[in-house]
Amino acid sequence: MVNIYLIRHGETDYNVKGIIQGSLDTPINENGVKQALDAMDEISMLDIDMILSSPQKRARMTSDIISSNLDMDYEIWNEFKERSFGIYQGKSYKYLRENLTEDYYKSKRDFYHRTENGESMEDVYERVKSAFEKIKNKWDGKNILIVSHGSTVRIIDAYFRLEKGQVDFDIHMENCKIYHYVIK
Repeated sequence: MVNIYLIRHGETDYNVKGIIQGSLDTPINENGVKQALDAMDEISMLDIDMILSSPQKRARMTSDIISSNLDMDYEIWNEFKERSFGIYQGKSYKYLRENLTEDYYKSKRDFYHRTENGESMEDVYERVKSAFEKIKNKWDGKNILIVSHGSTVRIIDAYFRLEKGQVDFDIHMENCKIYHYVIK
């Protein structure tokens, strides 16, 4: 059994402006730093054995704050990077709602749909499934903290709670909120 503690990176300016980041490499802002520091109250009680982080800047900056406060290193795992939203990255949600295309709608609701130059939710699901198999084999009996991203966290939530192909689209993954799952 492995305890998985999952946290979404601290807030970015793109989060505030409602802009899709996806695989764009954006830093956390001042509030994101505060969120990561505030999360330490809960994280410090979890007896974390290992921290795994997405390679993207916003996740690494959050991991830097957490790892320095826990006085431990972290590993970069590409499996936990954010989903690439392809042609929609860098565009605002407002713009996309006003100019809603069938393709954008499908990218948000169809597990198997891949946007131009992007990834499907299934692609991310397969990435994280592979990662959790490695984690189970490597850290059985341990407490692992994973620093990742909104869409990836939502798909990880689906991995643990739902059948493949299902995602809870209405769940909002807050910045620096901690979610707990168990690999058996």
